[in-house]
Amino acid sequence: MGCNCRSKKALYITLAVGILCIAAGGALLWGFAIFTKNTVISDTTLVPGTTAYDTWLEPPVPLLMQYWVWDIQNPAEFLNGDKPILEQKGPYTYLEYRVKVNVTHFHDNGTVRFLNSKIYVFDLSQSVGPDTDTFHTANVPVFTIANLLRYSPGPVKNIQKMIHAISGATSVIEVSVADILWGYEDDYLKLFDQLFPGLLPTTEFGLFQGSNNSADAVWEEYTGETGYENTGQVISWDGMELLPWWVTDYANMINGSDGSVTPPFLETSDRVYFYVPDICRSGYLTYEYAYKLLDIPVGRFTAPPYLYADAEEYPDNAGFCTPDGTSCPPTGLLNASECQFGAPVYYSSPHFLYGTQSLLDGVIGMNPVKEEHMVYFDIQMLTGIIMEVANRLQVNLFVEPFEWVDDTILITPTYLPMLWLNESSSIDQPSADFFIGSILTPLLIARIMILILLAVGGGLVLGVITTCICWRCQDKHKSCYPRIAPQQIDDEVALTREEQNKSQEMKEVTT
Repeated sequence: MGCNCRSKKALYITLAVGILCIAAGGALLWGFAIFTKNTVISDTTLVPGTTAYDTWLEPPVPLLMQYWVWDIQNPAEFLNGDKPILEQKGPYTYLEYRVKVNVTHFHDNGTVRFLNSKIYVFDLSQSVGPDTDTFHTANVPVFTIANLLRYSPGPVKNIQKMIHAISGATSVIEVSVADILWGYEDDYLKLFDQLFPGLLPTTEFGLFQGSNNSADAVWEEYTGETGYENTGQVISWDGMELLPWWVTDYANMINGSDGSVTPPFLETSDRVYFYVPDICRSGYLTYEYAYKLLDIPVGRFTAPPYLYADAEEYPDNAGFCTPDGTSCPPTGLLNASECQFGAPVYYSSPHFLYGTQSLLDGVIGMNPVKEEHMVYFDIQMLTGIIMEVANRLQVNLFVEPFEWVDDTILITPTYLPMLWLNESSSIDQPSADFFIGSILTPLLIARIMILILLAVGGGLVLGVITTCICWRCQDKHKSCYPRIAPQQIDDEVALTREEQNKSQEMKEVTT
Protein backbone atom coordinates (compact mmCIF):
# COMPACT_ATOMS: atom_id res chain seq x y z
CA MET A 1 0.00 0.00 0.00
CA GLY A 2 1.68 3.26 -1.09
CA CYS A 3 1.05 6.72 0.20
CA ASN A 4 -1.95 8.68 -1.11
CA CYS A 5 -2.47 12.43 -1.11
CA ARG A 6 -4.20 12.44 2.28
CA SER A 7 -1.37 10.43 3.84
CA LYS A 8 1.21 12.79 2.40
CA LYS A 9 -0.59 15.81 3.80
CA ALA A 10 -0.72 14.27 7.30
CA LEU A 11 2.94 13.39 6.97
CA TYR A 12 3.90 16.95 6.09
CA ILE A 13 1.90 18.32 9.03
CA THR A 14 3.52 15.87 11.43
CA LEU A 15 6.97 16.73 10.11
CA ALA A 16 6.29 20.45 10.49
CA VAL A 17 5.07 20.00 14.07
CA GLY A 18 8.15 17.93 14.91
CA ILE A 19 10.52 20.51 13.45
CA LEU A 20 8.71 23.28 15.32
CA CYS A 21 9.03 21.35 18.59
CA ILE A 22 12.75 20.83 18.05
CA ALA A 23 13.25 24.48 17.10
CA ALA A 24 11.28 25.64 20.14
CA GLY A 25 13.22 23.28 22.40
CA GLY A 26 16.54 24.45 20.97
CA ALA A 27 15.57 28.10 21.32
CA LEU A 28 14.42 27.53 24.91
CA LEU A 29 17.61 25.63 25.65
CA TRP A 30 19.69 28.55 24.42
CA GLY A 31 17.47 31.04 26.23
CA PHE A 32 17.43 28.91 29.36
CA ALA A 33 21.24 28.91 29.53
CA ILE A 34 21.29 32.70 29.29
CA PHE A 35 18.41 33.05 31.75
CA THR A 36 20.10 30.71 34.26
CA LYS A 37 23.40 32.56 34.05
CA ASN A 38 21.79 35.98 34.42
CA THR A 39 19.58 34.81 37.30
CA VAL A 40 22.50 33.28 39.22
CA ILE A 41 24.65 36.36 38.68
CA SER A 42 21.91 38.71 39.85
CA ASP A 43 21.19 36.53 42.91
CA THR A 44 24.83 36.19 43.99
CA THR A 45 26.06 39.76 43.50
CA LEU A 46 26.91 41.29 46.88
CA VAL A 47 24.63 44.31 46.77
CA PRO A 48 21.48 45.04 48.80
CA GLY A 49 18.38 43.27 47.52
CA THR A 50 20.03 40.10 46.17
CA THR A 51 19.51 36.63 47.58
CA ALA A 52 23.15 36.23 48.61
CA TYR A 53 23.61 39.66 50.17
CA ASP A 54 21.66 39.13 53.39
CA THR A 55 23.40 35.82 54.10
CA TRP A 56 26.79 37.37 53.33
CA LEU A 57 26.00 40.30 55.62
CA GLU A 58 24.81 38.16 58.52
CA PRO A 59 24.48 34.35 58.40
CA PRO A 60 20.93 33.29 59.38
CA VAL A 61 22.22 30.77 61.92
CA PRO A 62 25.32 31.00 64.14
CA LEU A 63 28.42 29.00 63.35
CA LEU A 64 29.80 26.51 65.84
CA MET A 65 33.31 27.19 67.13
CA GLN A 66 34.51 24.13 69.02
CA TYR A 67 37.79 23.73 70.87
CA TRP A 68 39.64 20.66 72.08
CA VAL A 69 42.55 21.35 74.45
CA TRP A 70 45.61 19.16 74.90
CA ASP A 71 46.22 18.47 78.59
CA ILE A 72 49.82 17.55 79.54
CA GLN A 73 49.46 14.54 81.81
CA ASN A 74 53.13 14.45 82.92
CA PRO A 75 54.21 18.11 83.36
CA ALA A 76 57.12 17.37 85.71
CA GLU A 77 58.50 14.60 83.53
CA PHE A 78 58.04 16.74 80.43
CA LEU A 79 60.17 19.52 81.97
CA ASN A 80 62.80 16.87 82.72
CA GLY A 81 63.06 15.81 79.09
CA ASP A 82 60.37 13.13 78.66
CA LYS A 83 57.88 13.15 75.83
CA PRO A 84 54.70 14.99 76.77
CA ILE A 85 51.74 12.66 77.28
CA LEU A 86 48.73 14.54 75.94
CA GLU A 87 45.06 13.92 76.61
CA GLN A 88 42.46 15.54 74.41
CA LYS A 89 39.63 17.31 76.28
CA GLY A 90 36.60 18.73 74.52
CA PRO A 91 34.69 19.92 72.74
CA TYR A 92 34.13 23.27 74.40
CA THR A 93 31.56 24.84 72.12
CA TYR A 94 30.81 28.48 71.40
CA LEU A 95 28.09 29.87 69.17
CA GLU A 96 29.75 32.27 66.74
CA TYR A 97 27.61 35.19 65.65
CA ARG A 98 28.97 37.04 62.65
CA VAL A 99 27.85 40.32 61.16
CA LYS A 100 29.54 42.69 58.75
CA VAL A 101 29.48 46.27 60.01
CA ASN A 102 30.45 49.69 58.63
CA VAL A 103 29.55 48.41 55.16
CA THR A 104 30.27 50.90 52.39
CA HIS A 105 29.55 50.19 48.72
CA PHE A 106 31.38 51.74 45.77
CA HIS A 107 29.16 50.88 42.83
CA ASP A 108 31.29 52.71 40.27
CA ASN A 109 34.04 50.08 40.56
CA GLY A 110 32.00 47.23 42.07
CA THR A 111 33.69 47.06 45.48
CA VAL A 112 32.63 47.04 49.12
CA ARG A 113 34.43 47.75 52.40
CA PHE A 114 33.44 46.41 55.79
CA LEU A 115 34.51 45.12 59.19
CA ASN A 116 33.93 41.52 60.30
CA SER A 117 32.36 41.57 63.76
CA LYS A 118 32.29 38.34 65.78
CA ILE A 119 30.71 37.43 69.10
CA TYR A 120 31.29 34.07 70.80
CA VAL A 121 28.76 32.78 73.32
CA PHE A 122 29.59 29.64 75.28
CA ASP A 123 27.12 26.77 74.82
CA LEU A 124 27.33 24.33 77.71
CA SER A 125 24.74 21.98 76.14
CA GLN A 126 27.18 21.12 73.34
CA SER A 127 30.29 21.00 75.55
CA VAL A 128 31.89 18.40 77.81
CA GLY A 129 31.93 20.87 80.67
CA PRO A 130 32.17 24.58 81.52
CA ASP A 131 34.92 26.66 79.94
CA THR A 132 36.27 27.23 83.43
CA ASP A 133 37.71 23.69 83.23
CA THR A 134 41.49 23.80 83.60
CA PHE A 135 44.29 21.92 81.89
CA HIS A 136 48.12 21.92 81.79
CA THR A 137 49.93 23.49 78.86
CA ALA A 138 53.06 25.45 77.99
CA ASN A 139 53.49 28.99 79.32
CA VAL A 140 53.43 30.90 76.05
CA PRO A 141 54.75 34.25 77.39
CA VAL A 142 57.82 32.51 78.86
CA PHE A 143 58.76 30.81 75.60
CA THR A 144 57.87 33.87 73.51
CA ILE A 145 60.11 36.26 75.46
CA ALA A 146 62.92 33.69 75.49
CA ASN A 147 62.57 33.26 71.74
CA LEU A 148 62.73 37.03 71.21
CA LEU A 149 65.86 37.29 73.39
CA ARG A 150 67.61 34.39 71.68
CA TYR A 151 70.29 36.57 70.09
CA SER A 152 70.40 39.26 72.79
CA PRO A 153 73.48 39.82 74.98
CA GLY A 154 73.80 38.05 78.33
CA PRO A 155 72.71 40.98 80.53
CA VAL A 156 69.40 41.24 78.65
CA LYS A 157 68.79 37.51 79.04
CA ASN A 158 69.51 37.83 82.73
CA ILE A 159 66.59 40.22 83.04
CA GLN A 160 64.25 37.43 81.95
CA LYS A 161 66.06 35.07 84.31
CA MET A 162 65.35 37.49 87.16
CA ILE A 163 61.70 37.98 86.16
CA HIS A 164 61.22 34.25 85.93
CA ALA A 165 62.59 33.79 89.44
CA ILE A 166 60.79 36.73 91.10
CA SER A 167 57.38 35.97 89.54
CA GLY A 168 57.59 32.32 90.52
CA ALA A 169 56.53 31.39 87.01
CA THR A 170 56.87 27.90 85.60
CA SER A 171 57.17 26.88 81.98
CA VAL A 172 54.09 24.65 82.30
CA ILE A 173 50.97 26.24 83.74
CA GLU A 174 47.46 25.22 84.69
CA VAL A 175 44.97 27.50 83.01
CA SER A 176 41.25 27.52 82.20
CA VAL A 177 39.89 26.99 78.71
CA ALA A 178 38.32 30.45 78.66
CA ASP A 179 41.55 32.14 79.81
CA ILE A 180 43.80 30.48 77.23
CA LEU A 181 41.32 31.45 74.51
CA TRP A 182 40.25 34.98 75.34
CA GLY A 183 43.00 36.19 77.64
CA TYR A 184 44.01 36.57 81.28
CA GLU A 185 46.19 38.95 83.28
CA ASP A 186 49.62 37.33 83.29
CA ASP A 187 51.85 37.91 86.33
CA TYR A 188 54.93 37.32 84.22
CA LEU A 189 53.99 40.08 81.80
CA LYS A 190 52.87 42.40 84.62
CA LEU A 191 56.30 42.21 86.26
CA PHE A 192 58.03 42.75 82.92
CA ASP A 193 55.84 45.81 82.33
CA GLN A 194 56.68 47.21 85.76
CA LEU A 195 60.39 46.94 85.05
CA PHE A 196 60.13 48.20 81.46
CA PRO A 197 57.00 50.37 81.19
CA GLY A 198 55.56 50.77 77.72
CA LEU A 199 57.52 47.97 76.05
CA LEU A 200 54.60 45.54 76.01
CA PRO A 201 51.31 46.33 74.23
CA THR A 202 49.39 44.54 77.00
CA THR A 203 49.94 42.49 80.14
CA GLU A 204 47.17 40.08 79.16
CA PHE A 205 47.67 36.94 77.12
CA GLY A 206 45.26 34.69 75.22
CA LEU A 207 45.63 32.75 72.01
CA PHE A 208 42.61 34.57 70.55
CA GLN A 209 42.70 37.63 72.74
CA GLY A 210 40.76 40.55 71.30
CA SER A 211 38.79 38.49 68.80
CA ASN A 212 35.63 38.10 70.90
CA ASN A 213 32.98 40.82 70.73
CA SER A 214 35.12 42.85 68.40
CA ALA A 215 35.69 43.66 64.73
CA ASP A 216 38.91 42.91 62.90
CA ALA A 217 40.66 44.96 60.22
CA VAL A 218 38.97 46.61 57.23
CA TRP A 219 38.26 44.29 54.32
CA GLU A 220 37.82 45.44 50.74
CA GLU A 221 36.23 43.02 48.27
CA TYR A 222 34.67 42.90 44.83
CA THR A 223 30.88 42.64 44.81
CA GLY A 224 30.64 40.87 41.45
CA GLU A 225 29.07 43.88 39.72
CA THR A 226 32.00 44.15 37.32
CA GLY A 227 32.35 40.39 36.77
CA TYR A 228 30.81 37.39 38.52
CA GLU A 229 34.19 35.60 38.65
CA ASN A 230 35.38 38.25 41.15
CA THR A 231 32.45 37.92 43.55
CA GLY A 232 33.73 38.16 47.12
CA GLN A 233 37.38 38.27 46.12
CA VAL A 234 39.56 40.28 48.51
CA ILE A 235 41.28 43.40 47.18
CA SER A 236 42.93 44.47 50.42
CA TRP A 237 42.95 43.64 54.12
CA ASP A 238 43.89 46.14 56.80
CA GLY A 239 44.93 48.49 53.99
CA MET A 240 47.40 45.95 52.54
CA GLU A 241 47.26 44.42 49.08
CA LEU A 242 50.42 42.45 49.87
CA LEU A 243 51.29 40.98 53.26
CA PRO A 244 54.57 42.04 54.91
CA TRP A 245 55.58 38.82 56.64
CA TRP A 246 56.83 36.39 54.02
CA VAL A 247 59.82 36.05 51.71
CA THR A 248 58.25 36.25 48.24
CA ASP A 249 55.48 38.27 46.60
CA TYR A 250 53.73 34.99 45.82
CA ALA A 251 53.58 34.08 49.50
CA ASN A 252 52.47 37.61 50.44
CA MET A 253 49.56 37.68 47.97
CA ILE A 254 46.06 38.10 49.36
CA ASN A 255 43.93 35.72 47.32
CA GLY A 256 40.34 34.58 47.45
CA SER A 257 37.45 35.60 49.68
CA ASP A 258 37.02 35.99 53.42
CA GLY A 259 35.46 32.52 53.56
CA SER A 260 31.81 33.54 53.49
CA VAL A 261 31.24 33.30 49.73
CA THR A 262 32.78 31.94 46.54
CA PRO A 263 32.17 32.90 42.88
CA PRO A 264 29.37 31.05 41.04
CA PHE A 265 29.74 28.55 38.17
CA LEU A 266 32.58 26.58 39.76
CA GLU A 267 34.21 23.77 37.79
CA THR A 268 35.86 20.66 39.16
CA SER A 269 39.22 21.97 37.94
CA ASP A 270 38.90 25.22 39.91
CA ARG A 271 40.84 26.12 43.04
CA VAL A 272 38.80 27.92 45.68
CA TYR A 273 41.00 30.53 47.39
CA PHE A 274 40.54 32.08 50.83
CA TYR A 275 42.51 34.61 52.85
CA VAL A 276 42.75 33.54 56.52
CA PRO A 277 44.03 36.26 58.89
CA ASP A 278 44.46 33.77 61.74
CA ILE A 279 47.21 31.96 59.82
CA CYS A 280 48.44 35.15 58.13
CA ARG A 281 48.28 33.79 54.59
CA SER A 282 46.08 32.74 51.71
CA GLY A 283 45.27 29.13 50.98
CA TYR A 284 43.10 27.17 48.61
CA LEU A 285 40.90 24.12 48.34
CA THR A 286 40.64 21.62 45.49
CA TYR A 287 37.70 19.56 44.28
CA GLU A 288 37.43 16.05 45.65
CA TYR A 289 34.00 14.61 44.85
CA ALA A 290 30.28 15.38 44.43
CA TYR A 291 27.33 14.31 46.54
CA LYS A 292 23.92 15.54 47.71
CA LEU A 293 23.46 17.38 50.99
CA LEU A 294 19.79 17.49 51.99
CA ASP A 295 18.98 16.84 48.30
CA ILE A 296 21.15 19.75 47.15
CA PRO A 297 23.98 18.75 44.77
CA VAL A 298 27.30 20.01 46.15
CA GLY A 299 30.99 19.59 45.45
CA ARG A 300 33.36 18.86 48.29
CA PHE A 301 36.51 20.97 48.23
CA THR A 302 39.33 20.10 50.64
CA ALA A 303 42.71 21.50 51.63
CA PRO A 304 45.29 19.38 49.76
CA PRO A 305 48.06 17.79 51.86
CA TYR A 306 50.84 19.54 49.92
CA LEU A 307 49.78 22.91 51.34
CA TYR A 308 51.33 21.70 54.60
CA ALA A 309 54.49 20.33 52.95
CA ASP A 310 57.98 21.76 53.27
CA ALA A 311 59.67 23.46 50.31
CA GLU A 312 61.44 20.30 49.17
CA GLU A 313 58.11 18.55 48.66
CA TYR A 314 56.25 21.62 47.39
CA PRO A 315 58.55 24.44 46.18
CA ASP A 316 55.77 27.06 46.23
CA ASN A 317 55.93 26.92 50.02
CA ALA A 318 59.51 28.24 50.08
CA GLY A 319 58.15 31.78 50.31
CA PHE A 320 56.82 31.02 53.79
CA CYS A 321 60.20 29.81 55.06
CA THR A 322 61.42 32.88 56.91
CA PRO A 323 63.75 34.65 57.04
CA ASP A 324 65.66 33.40 53.97
CA GLY A 325 63.36 31.04 52.12
CA THR A 326 65.20 27.95 53.35
CA SER A 327 64.35 27.76 57.07
CA CYS A 328 61.25 25.64 56.68
CA PRO A 329 59.47 23.81 59.50
CA PRO A 330 58.83 20.08 59.08
CA THR A 331 56.10 18.94 56.72
CA GLY A 332 52.74 19.38 58.38
CA LEU A 333 53.43 22.77 60.00
CA LEU A 334 52.70 26.37 59.04
CA ASN A 335 55.05 28.91 60.63
CA ALA A 336 53.09 31.85 62.10
CA SER A 337 55.75 33.38 64.36
CA GLU A 338 56.33 36.30 61.97
CA CYS A 339 52.78 37.56 62.44
CA GLN A 340 52.33 36.49 66.07
CA PHE A 341 54.72 38.98 67.70
CA GLY A 342 57.61 36.54 67.61
CA ALA A 343 55.83 33.79 69.52
CA PRO A 344 57.09 30.38 68.29
CA VAL A 345 53.58 29.44 67.12
CA TYR A 346 53.03 26.88 64.36
CA TYR A 347 49.72 25.83 62.90
CA SER A 348 48.83 22.40 61.58
CA SER A 349 45.90 20.14 60.96
CA PRO A 350 44.51 18.54 64.14
CA HIS A 351 46.50 15.58 65.44
CA PHE A 352 49.26 16.51 62.94
CA LEU A 353 47.23 15.16 60.02
CA TYR A 354 49.51 15.33 56.92
CA GLY A 355 52.48 15.86 59.23
CA THR A 356 55.83 14.11 59.09
CA GLN A 357 56.33 11.11 61.34
CA SER A 358 58.76 13.04 63.55
CA LEU A 359 55.91 15.32 64.67
CA LEU A 360 53.80 12.34 65.68
CA ASP A 361 56.75 10.67 67.40
CA GLY A 362 57.60 13.81 69.39
CA VAL A 363 54.50 13.55 71.59
CA ILE A 364 52.19 10.84 72.87
CA GLY A 365 48.48 11.06 72.13
CA MET A 366 48.09 11.89 68.43
CA ASN A 367 45.63 9.90 66.31
CA PRO A 368 45.02 11.64 62.97
CA VAL A 369 41.86 10.64 61.07
CA LYS A 370 41.25 12.38 57.76
CA GLU A 371 37.45 12.58 57.95
CA GLU A 372 37.59 14.03 61.48
CA HIS A 373 40.53 16.40 61.09
CA MET A 374 40.66 17.69 57.50
CA VAL A 375 39.42 21.06 56.22
CA TYR A 376 36.51 20.93 53.77
CA PHE A 377 33.91 23.20 52.18
CA ASP A 378 30.81 21.74 50.52
CA ILE A 379 29.79 24.22 47.82
CA GLN A 380 26.76 24.37 45.54
CA MET A 381 28.83 24.83 42.42
CA LEU A 382 26.23 26.57 40.23
CA THR A 383 25.65 29.41 42.69
CA GLY A 384 28.91 29.28 44.67
CA ILE A 385 26.93 29.15 47.94
CA ILE A 386 28.74 27.34 50.77
CA MET A 387 26.37 24.75 52.20
CA GLU A 388 28.60 23.09 54.79
CA VAL A 389 32.04 23.83 56.16
CA ALA A 390 34.49 22.35 58.63
CA ASN A 391 37.45 24.70 59.08
CA ARG A 392 39.91 22.89 61.36
CA LEU A 393 43.20 24.07 62.78
CA GLN A 394 45.66 23.06 65.51
CA VAL A 395 47.78 25.54 67.46
CA ASN A 396 51.24 24.30 68.39
CA LEU A 397 54.09 25.93 70.33
CA PHE A 398 57.71 25.08 69.67
CA VAL A 399 59.29 24.49 73.09
CA GLU A 400 63.04 24.14 73.58
CA PRO A 401 65.64 24.63 76.31
CA PHE A 402 66.87 28.14 77.11
CA GLU A 403 69.85 28.29 79.44
CA TRP A 404 68.67 31.49 81.13
CA VAL A 405 65.23 30.00 81.93
CA ASP A 406 65.98 27.43 84.59
CA ASP A 407 63.07 25.01 84.26
CA THR A 408 63.44 24.71 80.49
CA ILE A 409 67.03 23.50 80.46
CA LEU A 410 66.13 19.81 80.27
CA ILE A 411 63.21 20.10 77.86
CA THR A 412 63.47 18.12 74.63
CA PRO A 413 62.79 20.39 71.61
CA THR A 414 59.20 19.64 70.68
CA TYR A 415 56.35 21.02 68.60
CA LEU A 416 53.81 20.90 71.42
CA PRO A 417 50.09 20.83 70.53
CA MET A 418 48.09 23.22 72.73
CA LEU A 419 44.58 22.98 71.27
CA TRP A 420 42.69 22.44 68.05
CA LEU A 421 39.48 23.97 66.77
CA ASN A 422 36.68 23.30 64.35
CA GLU A 423 34.72 26.24 62.97
CA SER A 424 31.72 24.64 61.32
CA SER A 425 28.30 25.29 59.89
CA SER A 426 25.78 23.39 57.82
CA ILE A 427 22.61 24.38 56.03
CA ASP A 428 19.47 23.39 57.95
CA GLN A 429 16.41 21.68 56.47
CA PRO A 430 14.20 24.81 56.17
CA SER A 431 16.98 26.70 54.39
CA ALA A 432 17.63 23.70 52.14
CA ASP A 433 13.92 23.47 51.27
CA PHE A 434 13.84 27.19 50.46
CA PHE A 435 16.94 26.90 48.24
CA ILE A 436 15.51 23.90 46.40
CA GLY A 437 12.10 25.50 45.96
CA SER A 438 13.30 28.91 44.89
CA ILE A 439 16.29 27.96 42.72
CA LEU A 440 16.68 24.27 41.90
CA THR A 441 13.03 23.27 41.31
CA PRO A 442 12.25 26.04 38.77
CA LEU A 443 15.44 25.21 36.92
CA LEU A 444 14.52 21.51 36.93
CA ILE A 445 10.99 22.17 35.64
CA ALA A 446 12.36 24.33 32.85
CA ARG A 447 14.86 21.62 31.88
CA ILE A 448 12.10 18.96 31.83
CA MET A 449 9.87 21.10 29.60
CA ILE A 450 12.74 21.65 27.18
CA LEU A 451 13.55 17.92 27.13
CA ILE A 452 9.88 17.08 26.49
CA LEU A 453 9.75 19.46 23.53
CA LEU A 454 12.96 18.03 22.12
CA ALA A 455 11.80 14.45 22.70
CA VAL A 456 8.35 15.01 21.15
CA GLY A 457 9.82 16.88 18.20
CA GLY A 458 12.50 14.27 17.69
CA GLY A 459 9.92 11.47 17.97
CA LEU A 460 7.63 13.04 15.40
CA VAL A 461 10.44 13.64 12.92
CA LEU A 462 11.73 10.12 13.45
CA GLY A 463 8.23 8.76 12.95
CA VAL A 464 7.89 10.61 9.65
CA ILE A 465 11.26 9.35 8.46
CA THR A 466 10.39 5.79 9.47
CA THR A 467 7.02 5.96 7.68
CA CYS A 468 8.63 7.22 4.49
CA ILE A 469 11.21 4.46 4.60
CA CYS A 470 8.44 1.84 5.05
CA TRP A 471 6.45 3.19 2.13
CA ARG A 472 9.55 3.23 -0.03
CA CYS A 473 10.32 -0.37 0.89
CA GLN A 474 6.77 -1.46 0.06
CA ASP A 475 7.03 0.13 -3.38
CA LYS A 476 10.37 -1.57 -4.00
CA HIS A 477 8.97 -4.94 -2.85
CA LYS A 478 6.16 -4.79 -5.39
CA SER A 479 8.54 -3.97 -8.22
CA CYS A 480 10.65 -7.07 -7.57
CA TYR A 481 7.99 -9.48 -8.97
CA PRO A 482 6.47 -9.62 -12.56
CA ARG A 483 2.87 -8.57 -12.91
CA ILE A 484 0.50 -11.57 -13.64
CA ALA A 485 -2.60 -11.09 -15.79
CA PRO A 486 -5.97 -12.35 -14.45
CA GLN A 487 -6.48 -14.77 -17.39
CA GLN A 488 -3.09 -16.29 -16.72
CA ILE A 489 -4.07 -16.91 -13.15
CA ASP A 490 -7.35 -18.63 -14.23
CA ASP A 491 -5.49 -20.93 -16.67
CA GLU A 492 -3.00 -21.94 -13.99
CA VAL A 493 -5.82 -22.73 -11.56
CA ALA A 494 -7.66 -24.87 -14.18
CA LEU A 495 -4.48 -26.77 -15.01
CA THR A 496 -3.87 -27.51 -11.39
CA ARG A 497 -7.40 -28.90 -10.92
CA GLU A 498 -7.02 -31.15 -14.03
CA GLU A 499 -3.81 -32.61 -12.65
CA GLN A 500 -5.48 -33.29 -9.32
CA ASN A 501 -8.38 -35.15 -11.07
CA LYS A 502 -5.99 -37.32 -13.04
CA SER A 503 -4.13 -38.26 -9.88
CA GLN A 504 -7.42 -39.26 -8.23
CA GLU A 505 -8.46 -41.48 -11.20
CA MET A 506 -5.15 -43.35 -11.11
CA LYS A 507 -5.62 -44.12 -7.41
CA GLU A 508 -9.09 -45.60 -8.12
CA VAL A 509 -7.80 -47.81 -10.98
CA THR A 510 -5.07 -49.13 -8.79
CA THR A 511 -7.56 -49.98 -6.14
